[in-house]
Amino acid sequence: FKIVASTMLVRYYNQNMLPDLTVKNVILNPNSEEYRNMFCLDETNQVGVSLENIGSRDAKQFDVTLKLNNQSYTKSVSNLNSFERKIILFDVDYNYDVENVKISVIIDMEDIVSEVTHENNIYSSTYDAIYTKFSDLDVSDVIFEDDITFIEAFTRSIK
Repeated sequence: FKIVASTMLVRYYNQNMLPDLTVKNVILNPNSEEYRNMFCLDETNQVGVSLENIGSRDAKQFDVTLKLNNQSYTKSVSNLNSFERKIILFDVDYNYDVENVKISVIIDMEDIVSEVTHENNIYSSTYDAIYTKFSDLDVSDVIFEDDITFIEAFTRSIK
């Protein structure tokens, strides 16, 4: 009985003595008080991805992929020690006219690192999107200082 129990215990520890990579958090524009956790449609955004290895072994060489609709950005991480946390920064531009942006992060998409589980390698969330340049501009009247003569009548929309 002792041999069987110790064999089962060794198998259990060997199976769980692996790295376990996880996305802890994603922060948009971490250095901006005004636009933190908002996605700016007319400026470059900084996306901070907080990773942690909650496993009992170090993880060597893997990629972190950030996806915004059809755009992908990838950065390599050379090492993440057991119980170490690291922030990976991405600079991204996104100039589509939308109200919100879905951001996904995938760690080790190629499954290079043998882990306890791959279920916590994916993070996805939606963030509000805003325009920062002239965002509070409201044109109510257009006044011409000089007389302007139009040869033909027309209607012009100003956006």
